This record gives sequence, structure tokens and C-alpha cells, in this order.
Amino acid sequence: MRGLWFGAFAVSAAWPFIAPDYYVNLGSQVLQLALFALSLNLLVGHAGLVSFGQTAFFGVAAYVVPIGNLIRLAGEAESRNGSVL
Repeated sequence: MRGLWFGAFAVSAAWPFIAPDYYVNLGSQVLQLALFALSLNLLVGHAGLVSFGQTAFFGVAAYVVPIGNLIRLAGEAESRNGSVL
């Protein structure tokens, strides 16, 4: 059993260095959403608390990240050829 845990830890520690960027990004998104689901399950399911503050942070991030990506991409395009998206 100890070898199984060590193997899982070794693979997860080496994953960002051996996997393509797409799969590293996908894995990090899956882990973030799993953590969000587990914390929501703890609050709503086991504790019986209704918390919309956690959902508000998740929703604000859903709007802020694409805007930040557009700004970053516009800066990269401008530095490449002098034009804006």
C-alpha cells in the first residue's frame, strides 16, 4: 500500500515536467474544479450551510480571467506586428 502512495506521488510530482502543456493545463483545471466541488460539498452537504460567497469568487474569476487573457493577447499581438486585436 505504501508503494502505491509513493508511486502516485512520484507520478503527480513529475507530471508537469513530462506531459505536454495541454495536459498539464487540463489537469490543473480538473484539480481546481474538484477542490471547488469538495469544498461546496463540505459546506452545503455536511454542514448544511448555504454559502454564496464561495460561488461569487468563482463567478468573478470566470469573468476576470478571460479579460486578462484578452489584454495579454492584445499586448503580444501589438509587440509582434504593431497591431491590436
